[in-house]
This record gives sequence, C-alpha cells and structure tokens, in this order.
Amino acid sequence: MAIAFAAGASTLRELPLSFLAVTFGLFLLAGAAATLADAMARRSRSLLLLSGVSLALGAFLWVRPWPSQRLFVYLAGAWAMLAGLLESIAAGTWYRDRPTERLEAGAAAAWLLVGAALGVFPETTTAPAARLLATAALVSGLCLCAAAVRVRTAANPAH
Repeated sequence: MAIAFAAGASTLRELPLSFLAVTFGLFLLAGAAATLADAMARRSRSLLLLSGVSLALGAFLWVRPWPSQRLFVYLAGAWAMLAGLLESIAAGTWYRDRPTERLEAGAAAAWLLVGAALGVFPETTTAPAARLLATAALVSGLCLCAAAVRVRTAANPAH
C-alpha cells in the first residue's frame, strides 16, 4: 500500500491539497489496519500506538479534507516523525535482536527524514510535500517488502 500511495502521489504534477489530504488519509487508514495486525502478531506496544495515531489522523483527514497547507504539512511531518521513531523501536534497532532490523530501521529513517524536512520547511507547497511523502512511502515500502522476503526465506529454507 505504501508503494501504491507513492506511485499515485508522485506522478501527479498539479495536486489539489484536498486530494492529497484524502489520499494520505486513506493511506494512513489502510496502514493503521496493517500496523494493528503486525502489532498484535508481535505484541508491540509501539506499533499499537502508531496504529492508533494513524487511525486518528487518517480519519481526521478523511472527514476534514481541506486543512490549510501549513496545517497539513505540520500534521504529516509530525506523523512521519512519530512513525519513524515508533517503527525504529518496534524493529529492535536499539537492541539488535532481529535479523531484519537494518531494513526496518531504513524504513523508519525514511519517515524520520521526511518528518524533519516537513517540520523545518512548513511553507512547503502541495506538490513537493506530496513528493516527499511519496518518496518516504516508497523507500519504507521497499525496505519492509525486503524484510518480509528475508523473514519468509529464513522460515522456509530451500532443501
């Protein structure tokens, strides 16, 4: 779903803010469901918190898809920073206890960098904000897909 959001958000040249807000809201709602499933499977409180925050922000953007430009940039940046922090905690990056920790940390770092960029440059217009979010979603999605392949391969080694 991150890759689909990235493909859609990065290909449009002129992007109305309301369309970006609704699209990002749908991305957050779908991500909240996937994160909740992962949180339950791993018993991760950080992912459970991320799921709740994603659900709340996604619902807000779905119900009120016309935030001001600056409000949207601040909300997206704050979510990205929180997502990066909570994903890095869930990845075990600080404890070095998972074989996919570097890939998961790469996904988290993408969101942290974009969140920082949006926080430092709140005057970012719709198109650059969409490209930043799309880039982070693409990098995060590819890192997490590679991590899933690594886990699947380790669980089912070829005989």
